[in-house]
Order: sequence, then structure tokens, then C-alpha cells
Amino acid sequence: MNFSWYSIDRVFVPKKADWYITVWIVAITALVLALLFNNLIVALLIFIGTVALTLNARREPKEVSVRITERGIQKDDLFFPWSSFISFWIEEEDMMPKLLLEPQRRYLPHNVIIINTAEVDIEELREAISTKLEEYEQHEPALERIFERLGF
Repeated sequence: MNFSWYSIDRVFVPKKADWYITVWIVAITALVLALLFNNLIVALLIFIGTVALTLNARREPKEVSVRITERGIQKDDLFFPWSSFISFWIEEEDMMPKLLLEPQRRYLPHNVIIINTAEVDIEELREAISTKLEEYEQHEPALERIFERLGF
């Protein structure tokens, strides 16, 4: 088993000025409420979080290399052995198919890898991974899907 492809690390939706204005209106409203309740720490966290959010929203996705081998999955410099996952699922409903990997440790998030269908056949990939992991239907966490729909 040897698959490799280049993909983006996350789905990117270009934002217009009204998106940033809306985010800052909501943030300033929450900031004013926090200040009215004399909660300076929450006000500071809201401000720092909003700055971080808007800076991150402008960041273009980076290209990552993905390799799937007999030993595990390598995403750029990170290597994950098969033993670190419970199951997998290939989500084909979205515009970009995604490989979802459920980690052994419950407190860790699912690993989501966007599949470049121009370089990899999904059915061959599914067959190869199913020799290492159980295929179990799963979906991206709801919060992640909500953020994706909101353009974050």
C-alpha cells in the first residue's frame, strides 16, 4: 500500500468585507456587555480572540503532502501509526472528499485529510485502508461543520 498526494490543509472560503464587519459588530457588542458587567478578563479574551479569528480568516490554506503506507499516515512532518486510530470513513458528500480518522484517545479531535481526487482513486484508497482499520460511518464534529458553513 502506497498512496501519496498533495492537498490543502483546510477548506478556504474567501471572505468579503461584510463578513469582517459582522464579526467585529458581534465582538464589540459582546465586549461592551463584558465591560458593563465589569468583567475585564472576558472583555480582553473577546478582543484577543476576535483579532486572532480575523487574522486566521485571512490566511490562505497551505499545501500539505500526504502519504499512506503500510506503517501509517504521514501528513507533512507528522507521522501517525495505524495503532493510533480506531476507525476511518471517507466522506464523499462535500465538494472535496475527506478522509476522517477517529483517534484512539477520545479527547483528541478527528484527523481530517482532504483527498485530492485528481491524484488518488477513492475506492482503491478505501480498500487499502480497510486492511488496517475498521470502516465506520462518522462525520466531522458538528461545531466544525457549523464554523465551515459560517466561513471560518
